[in-house]
Amino acid sequence: MPKDKYIRQVKNQENSMKDELKNSVKDQLLKKGLYEELKKNTIRKKLMSRWAITSEVTGIIFLLLFILFVFYSTSMILEETEPPKYYGPIFAALFLVGYFSIVTTGLLSDKHVKRNYKDRYEFLRHKFSFKTLFKSTSIINFNMGILYSIQCDAIFDYLKQNGKTGDTKIIDYLIEYYTDESERIRKKRWIPFAILIALSLPTWTLFIRSLFEEGWSNVGFVLFLSLLVGLTIMVTFIKRILDALLFKVPNDYLHLANILRTINSF
Repeated sequence: MPKDKYIRQVKNQENSMKDELKNSVKDQLLKKGLYEELKKNTIRKKLMSRWAITSEVTGIIFLLLFILFVFYSTSMILEETEPPKYYGPIFAALFLVGYFSIVTTGLLSDKHVKRNYKDRYEFLRHKFSFKTLFKSTSIINFNMGILYSIQCDAIFDYLKQNGKTGDTKIIDYLIEYYTDESERIRKKRWIPFAILIALSLPTWTLFIRSLFEEGWSNVGFVLFLSLLVGLTIMVTFIKRILDALLFKVPNDYLHLANILRTINSF
């Protein structure tokens, strides 16, 4: 892919080099400005109050403690040491406090959205219900429709301020740029992580095998369930960490391209 593919060219004139440089700088400033505008309109900045964020952090801490406790108990069993009986209530307490803290985050977020966006986005608000307690993707993200509308409005206003809303060619060009850049960055960052998974898979397999062969007969029902829940939560956290650290930029670029497609259809 040519390095300057996404630097728009201008027609040759007497001072074409100067005009080309000027246009290129404008392009880069526009791309950077759009991305900065997206970062100003995130779920925590727009849909969550300070109390909602505090509740979310509390839930994450307790769930992480739950995972650590489960794996510590599992290591005790592998060393042929029986975990104390009070570990069961501790497992339950850590999980319930963590889970309902996340649920509280959803309730506080919904209250924040209702208070701040009642007039403009009320028709998009997904009211919190009992069913959302059993949908992990809905506990916090059930008002993502409102966030998407806020982001579309912000990006549209930014394009309007820069006189780009009437030019569908420029928007198509930006969509192509963000889509291709997202794919390029994702491929580049995924390679070392894929190698790490390949190298660590044998170690993980040996751990599971030893769990079954050496100590599984001594694992109580509560610990068995806790281990399954802990593994599920751990996988979820790993995915979120990867999204936040490795794939945040490519995910944001792809999301920005989708927003621009929506704006282009206005």
